[in-house]
Amino acid sequence: MISGGLPLISKTLTEEEIIERYIKSKATLSKVTLCNYQKLLLQFLRYCHNHGLKFFKTTETDVAGFISQFEYKSTKDSYKTILNIFYKWCFKHHLVDSNPVEDIVVNNGKKNKVELMREIDFKKILTKCEGLREITLVSMFWYTGVRAKELRSLRIQDIDMDRGLIFISNSKTTSGYRTLPIHPNFRKLLEKYLKRRIGIDTDLPWIFLTKRGTRFHDRTLVHFVTQLQKDLELRFTAHDFRRAFVTRLYRKTKDLVLCQRLAGHDSIKTTRRYIIDDMQEHMRKFNALNF
Repeated sequence: MISGGLPLISKTLTEEEIIERYIKSKATLSKVTLCNYQKLLLQFLRYCHNHGLKFFKTTETDVAGFISQFEYKSTKDSYKTILNIFYKWCFKHHLVDSNPVEDIVVNNGKKNKVELMREIDFKKILTKCEGLREITLVSMFWYTGVRAKELRSLRIQDIDMDRGLIFISNSKTTSGYRTLPIHPNFRKLLEKYLKRRIGIDTDLPWIFLTKRGTRFHDRTLVHFVTQLQKDLELRFTAHDFRRAFVTRLYRKTKDLVLCQRLAGHDSIKTTRRYIIDDMQEHMRKFNALNF
């Protein structure tokens, strides 16, 4: 043991083995997060080898050089955070003399271009769903634009099929709730699923349960959406369903207030940021002008 009661990490271990030890020490994190951590650390290790750098003797300039090669600022920020946490752990275990990451200032990069999820993308994702539950869950994202946190909290009693309404009781709005209409294209599917869900022998009120019959966690839902696309050339998040919903709604109605209300935004400025520009649509309108 070393100071602070931490287990001793032998310096005779290889760099890969130490990375493996670090990943195991973070076992409470999700598998997806741990996989991303390990992938980046091994990528940085290869970078060090290719540039003649010692992994545990890197300087602030070395790490900054690795981070600077990435194009988008959000990527740079994320990678800096991962490396910073790792080197803090190394410092605590006396593997490095100091943390070379903590004082790095990430330079501005390009903002990530947000891609709009199209109906064809939604249908591709549906083909990867197994059974009625998964199809209904993904369709709920598409037809309502709910947040993952809101979806996991939906109860059977929150659905009023007679009036065609869904009641969101833990919305981020000031009031704490909002009401969504059930789209006609979604109604039959939802009715069919509810009949099956009500027949499940459980006291849990949530509409969507995991395969083990437990309540979903926010991260589980987000991971579920990502995993559905692993064999597709798609990289959409659960939140991209929400952006697509708001964008489609605005293009059809041109009613920004309606979009704000259904999305559950307190500020209409937030709603504007959700609407993804369509350059082809802009060009079509421009070309139709009679100057």
